[in-house]
This record gives sequence, C-alpha cells and structure tokens, in this order.
Amino acid sequence: MSCPSIAPHTIVKTYSNYPLMDLKSIRATVQSYQNELDGTTLGLEAPLLQKLRFQRIHDDLPVLLHHLKGYESNKLYQETLTLIQHLFGELSKLLLANEEAMSNWIAQFAPKETPSEVPSPSTNTESVEESYASLRNRLLAGGVESSKLENASHEQLNSYHESIQEDLISELSDLTSSLKSSAMQLSSKITADAKLVSETTEHMVKNLSLMQNVGRNLNDYLGSKTGGKISLFFMIKIMIFVFVLFFFMAFVAKFFPKM
Repeated sequence: MSCPSIAPHTIVKTYSNYPLMDLKSIRATVQSYQNELDGTTLGLEAPLLQKLRFQRIHDDLPVLLHHLKGYESNKLYQETLTLIQHLFGELSKLLLANEEAMSNWIAQFAPKETPSEVPSPSTNTESVEESYASLRNRLLAGGVESSKLENASHEQLNSYHESIQEDLISELSDLTSSLKSSAMQLSSKITADAKLVSETTEHMVKNLSLMQNVGRNLNDYLGSKTGGKISLFFMIKIMIFVFVLFFFMAFVAKFFPKM
C-alpha cells in the first residue's frame, strides 16, 4: 500500500505565530514519532491511550510541514518531506485500526439486557402457603408441650395462656420494681454528689476570698514600706537574704544529717 503524499502548501491551518524550528530539530522530531509508531503494538495498550498518542502526532504533522517549508532550498528538504509522508501513511493505518479497537472496547461496557421472569400468581400463592406451613412446623416441632397443645381442649388452652400471662405479669412487676429501686439509688447518689459539689464550690469561694485578702494585705504592706515602688536596695536585701538562707540550709544539711 503506497503512502499518501502531503505537500507543504496543502496545510489548512496557519502557523505564522510559531517560531521557526531548525531542520535538525524537525528531523529529530519526525524520527522520534517514527520510533514511537514502530514500537506500537495494538492490543497491548488501552485503545483510548493509543488514540490520544496518535491524535497528538497527527496534530503535530502540519506544524512540522509548516516549519519544513522554510527550508525548501536545503538539500535535506525532500528527504525530510518523504519521512513525514511515510509517517503520515503509517499513522493513518494505525488510526483506522485504533477506531475498530475503540469500538470493540466500548462494546464491552454496554449493558446487557436480560429478560426478567415474572412469577405467576399461582406460584406466589403456593410459595406463601408453603412458607406458612413450614413456619408452623418449625414453631411447633420438637417439643412435648407442642404435641400436648395440639390435642388439648379449649379450656386447657385458655388455662395455659392464662398461666403464661400471669408469669409475664409477675416478671414485668419484678422488673418494674427493680428498675424503680435502681432509679431511687441513682437519685440518692446524684443528690449526694450534688451536695459534695456544692460544698466544694463553697470552699473554693472561701479560699478565693482568703487569697484575695492576703494579696491585698501584701500589696498594702509593700505600698507602705516602699511607697508603691520596689527600690534597688530592697531587691539587694532580698537577694542577700535568699543567699544566706540557702547557705544556712546547706550547712545544716551537711553537718546535721537526718537521723
């Protein structure tokens, strides 16, 4: 199959805004695209990705032809044009094969319609009756009481149900009384905790007022002694007192060890 020929003057788009590429870069780009197409194997890659690669090369070929037109006087012009034409021919074949692969790939994700079976009313009725019968057999099977109830009279059935109701009433009464006692215990504990929290709050308020009084007294004492200002001499006396106290405690700890 002969490759279709492309002439530079057949370009539909205009690429006057593109900076002119040198001939070496054009040939390198064409060779890179040719190597990319030679290494392409249909079926090993997703058809969508192949289509994107082929479309990118297809869009770049007119740009390369536009740049090649500026080198018509070069001796490599005709050879480069032949390479681009050959590349375009192979690309056309691959695009056709890719279109078929894309169709098959999309067909895999098409929903398959399966005819739904509509059950008949008679089948539904029979299944419901069977389910009721099986449920009754499961509930009444495997027990002595169930066999007795099947053969019992109405009076025996009534007495049996009354005994069950009495048992339920007694159990509910016991449950209610236990819940009531638990609620009363919880209420008493909450009341005790509330009293404890109240006492703690009162003590904290008293401590706060006491600390405020102590702070106020200290401020008054400091104001009366220093006139509201801490002098340098007062700071020196405090430092000397702290050092003397420290050395005295160290002396006591060293010469009078704990017995």
